[in-house]
Amino acid sequence: MPTQQLPSNPSVENLRKQAKSLRRAVLANDPDALARVRAFHPKGEDPAKGFQLSHAQFVIARTYGFASWLKLKHYVEVVEGHTFLPPHPKSVIETESPSDRFIRLACLDYLADHVERREQAREMLAQNPSIAFENIFTASTVGDVAAVTRMLEQKPSSPQLAVDHTTGSLCYMPPTRV
Repeated sequence: MPTQQLPSNPSVENLRKQAKSLRRAVLANDPDALARVRAFHPKGEDPAKGFQLSHAQFVIARTYGFASWLKLKHYVEVVEGHTFLPPHPKSVIETESPSDRFIRLACLDYLADHVERREQAREMLAQNPSIAFENIFTASTVGDVAAVTRMLEQKPSSPQLAVDHTTGSLCYMPPTRV
């Protein structure tokens, strides 16, 4: 039986549930579960006898290509610690300013992108057109090069951004010391 790939957002809680489900299926003599145990457990001859949760966890770990449950669990905990899942487009983060929410909705999100987000950003802009000029980041989001240039000229050292006059794009500029 070939190993499986972990989902893109694995969780220890989900893996524990998989182990519990596998244990129940083995104890109920489910043929697929028994075949899985025989394939991935070193003592897989008669898994129904005394099949413990730790055995099921071991089989789950081996199913995903890990040598042990502890190694799988550690890997998933590291991944969880370094993963950011953006909030759902309809959710409002209480500490998020309207300009930050506008930028979050208007810009591409590689994990949870949907046309609905840009529609919400358009609605926000229609209801409050001044949001486009609230700061350099909202001006950049709406693509107002003139406003960005004006903001940079007024406070050139504040954000470390500049307009590349050859391409018209916004770029990072390292701070200069005088």
